Amino acid sequence: MAGAVFLTWNDSQRSRSLCRVVGLERVLLVAGSSGMRRHVGGLVGTAFALARRRPDLIWYQFSLALGILLAAYRALGGGSVRLVADVHTKALRRSGPRLLRPLILPLKRWALRSAQVVIVSNDENARFADAVFGTESLVLPDPLPTPVGTRIDSAAAHAVIFVCSFALDEPLQLIADAARKLAGRYAIWVTGDPTKLPAVTRAALDSATRLTGFLPGRAYWAALRSARCVAVLSSDPACLPCGAYEAICVGKRPILADDGVARAIFGDGAIYTPLTVDGVTAAVEEAATGAVGAVQYYELRWTRWWAEVSSTLRSLDVLPDLSPALPAPAQIAPSPTA
Repeated sequence: MAGAVFLTWNDSQRSRSLCRVVGLERVLLVAGSSGMRRHVGGLVGTAFALARRRPDLIWYQFSLALGILLAAYRALGGGSVRLVADVHTKALRRSGPRLLRPLILPLKRWALRSAQVVIVSNDENARFADAVFGTESLVLPDPLPTPVGTRIDSAAAHAVIFVCSFALDEPLQLIADAARKLAGRYAIWVTGDPTKLPAVTRAALDSATRLTGFLPGRAYWAALRSARCVAVLSSDPACLPCGAYEAICVGKRPILADDGVARAIFGDGAIYTPLTVDGVTAAVEEAATGAVGAVQYYELRWTRWWAEVSSTLRSLDVLPDLSPALPAPAQIAPSPTA
């Protein structure tokens, strides 16, 4: 479809995977910037991209400033531009500084309601979006990403890898405490850029784990592929972290915080734990025994979700003509532990 594009200000695994499935070119802007530089650079870069391409179908990863700009672009075009907003959990639920909330809420509502389609990753987010912003959201969990390379990292063969970005929702002290309890049986690795950490938190992790630093592409995938198990923990409700999908696509059942939304999406394809030291260590022992069929299990589930959602997207004329039409499998996905 001429004039179709996917715009994003965030280099997320979900947007990469969606673009591959949907068949859209991804235009990534200001992913490495923050604060005012990010917003000014993003708005200017997006304006130039719109002027150059003149797209009439825009999928985008929702952030408030980008959503407002695209809603204005659609209004200036007389409503002929079609927008599809893919809204991640934090962008959906973030309310902004208290003093600005009376302004942010109506702007966010206008931006989201300017889209023909709002896509979220789970039912809980759909209920939230519909209640707060008056949308009728489609639910589409993340497709599995494509791993980079095939290399193995022999140093990770006995490692339990905690995938972290050092965001506020990650229980870092719990990870340090669980690492001490697991010491001697496994090597404990924690990914992510530790320069973001307060000195006290970094010292606690450094004393109990190996802080790998940011692992680029092939090194990251090699570590996940080789690890004994992978944990991706968050204290936020309805959080479906990218690391969970990344673990699954290299054959691991990720360890996740026990949450009803996570269970609905991953089913038997993950291992769930309360956010306690005993819970995490027990989950590691279970996960370290290995798993069979995690990839096939999730892909069968996702194929059914995509068959339903893609049918709706086609009926609304917001899916490029070249997007694959995947049939829903008739069989029930087998448990990966069977």
